[in-house]
Amino acid sequence: MIMMNSTAEAWHVNGIDFHVKDTVPPAGIPTVAKLLFLHGFAEHVDRYSELFDFLASRGIEVFAFDQRGAGQTSREKKQWGMTDEKMVFLDLEEIIRRKIGPEVVDGKTAIPWFMIGFSMGGGICLNYAIKGQHREWFAGYLAISPWVLLHPRTHPNPIIYNVLLGISKAFPRIQYFTGLDFEFLSRDPASVQRVRDDPMCHATGTLKQMADTFDRGRKLLDNTYNSNFVNRALLIIHGDADKIVSYDAAKEFFDSLQITDKTMITIEGGYHELHHEIEDDRKKFLAELTNWILDKSGAKADGTL
Repeated sequence: MIMMNSTAEAWHVNGIDFHVKDTVPPAGIPTVAKLLFLHGFAEHVDRYSELFDFLASRGIEVFAFDQRGAGQTSREKKQWGMTDEKMVFLDLEEIIRRKIGPEVVDGKTAIPWFMIGFSMGGGICLNYAIKGQHREWFAGYLAISPWVLLHPRTHPNPIIYNVLLGISKAFPRIQYFTGLDFEFLSRDPASVQRVRDDPMCHATGTLKQMADTFDRGRKLLDNTYNSNFVNRALLIIHGDADKIVSYDAAKEFFDSLQITDKTMITIEGGYHELHHEIEDDRKKFLAELTNWILDKSGAKADGTL
């Protein structure tokens, strides 16, 4: 059995300690690409250990961190969701400078870096490709089930939403339990149960965090805004049966982009967490993801799982 090499540590960034995790290829497998990974709403990177190990076995290093307001970075209930648009990108920029900056020579890295985000992290990733200070350091961007708009089955009642939006301006730090239906995450019952049993998947944010996340997604559909998307490769992978975020909104964003190297892959019948889906869909997702990264990094994909 091949043993993966994962290390976890704390990085002090912008006043708090971030839980960061680095998973590198095992001895004998050369590193051909590196990923900076952004997780979704109210979860944490240790949920992705199997995915990270799989990628590492193909020569793809994954660097990830629990974002402000989530996971081991913000364990205490009073810290849940305590972030906003400003801090999301201040934290991200500092982590990029610290992790990737030392590898950059003449605007490039010897081994290509890619940014990948899931759900809320996918929305952050797509926005970074538009407005990030170091967006040209990345060879490409990958968004998995990105939060552009919520699916109607998950979106709050419009009246409640407008009330909460108004309250968020006066009381941004009020915490809000979203009541997310975990059944919509995956068709694999075991995966759904693991989320229910995970105390760090608390489905709780602050009103300011939620308002900023909604706004971040809506901006992606503004053609004036998304016309600034950096000239880098893009991959979006999305299940067309996703009831958490809108597949149609992601497709609208994809179609509006004026870059040439863009790919959108649909997992038919797939729910939100494609990395935790039923076996056939999960294998298809892993194959598509890995082959795209290896292709864009110049490595050869062998297609094995």
